[in-house]
Amino acid sequence: MSLNQFDQAVSINIQSNLIKQLLIVLPHAIAGVTLVAFLDLKGVITFFFLISLVCVFLSLIYFVRLHLTLNSKKSILKIHFKAQDSWYLTLKNDIRVKVTILATSFSSNLLIILNFKDVTGRQYTALITPDGINPDEFRRLKVLIKTYRLDV
Repeated sequence: MSLNQFDQAVSINIQSNLIKQLLIVLPHAIAGVTLVAFLDLKGVITFFFLISLVCVFLSLIYFVRLHLTLNSKKSILKIHFKAQDSWYLTLKNDIRVKVTILATSFSSNLLIILNFKDVTGRQYTALITPDGINPDEFRRLKVLIKTYRLDV
């Protein structure tokens, strides 16, 4: 498919918003509550319970730093799409990286997950929700992901 409608440069600022917060915090909270509920069962070893709870907590910290507070080295602050195969990411400390979008990227009405890889093989992920960007940009990006032939 021709990308004439996408020939304009698009720059998307990544930010924390309510839907993204719910997508990250809610599953971790459910996992923690589930672990606490299983503690009452006989035969559950407290050591494994504590290790599992620590793993859920560390996972929560990782995803909050990466996608909500944008404090991680791999946190994406901006996504730039200029023309066919011209994707750039602005990371923390204003580092700009040329990347290739991967076929594992996903789009739906409530969430767009963009997976990228740079020339060194390092991978990056961006979570974009409709309340985080302009509705027209969200729609254009969703159409782009569904129609554009992505690299495998």
